[in-house]
Amino acid sequence: MQGRRWAAFFRRIFLALLLCLGMAWLADKIWPLPTTEGQLARIVLAEDGTPLWRFPDEQGIWRYPVKLNEVSPLYLQALLRLRRPLVLSSFGA
Repeated sequence: MQGRRWAAFFRRIFLALLLCLGMAWLADKIWPLPTTEGQLARIVLAEDGTPLWRFPDEQGIWRYPVKLNEVSPLYLQALLRLRRPLVLSSFGA
């Protein structure tokens, strides 16, 4: 008898979780979150891949998605040297 109660309890928990996941999926389909695609700079390319024109984002800033391995190590090193004193001074070190 006790085993049936536990089985019914876990079945209700499972169904409640399934219902919550279903509602979250449905809400995502009805009201999707905004993407960041519209906030990046755009490049118009020719058929051969050469750039024809570049457009900044809505704020006039040039933002391009890049991976860490596409960034020069010298740039990263310079960026860390520039930022490190600012971070350390903001924490009182």
